[in-house]
Amino acid sequence: AVTNSLAALARSAVYCTEPFRIQFAGAVDVCAFDKTGTLTSDQMDVEGVAPPGGGALLGAAALPRDAALVLAACHGVAL
Repeated sequence: AVTNSLAALARSAVYCTEPFRIQFAGAVDVCAFDKTGTLTSDQMDVEGVAPPGGGALLGAAALPRDAALVLAACHGVAL
């Protein structure tokens, strides 16, 4: 199953470096990307957060305090 999945992903130009994780992909609801700074800088600026269940993107200033604290604890995030 993993071999077939790798082949299907490769046909779409998606290359998986950790094939054992493919089985978990079906359970993913949200995918967040961390910009590492290899292209421009070493910080990630938060534009907003999408609330669970959909809805409008919440700007960084409108985040609940707990959410802002969690983001602030992440390495290299700038609010």
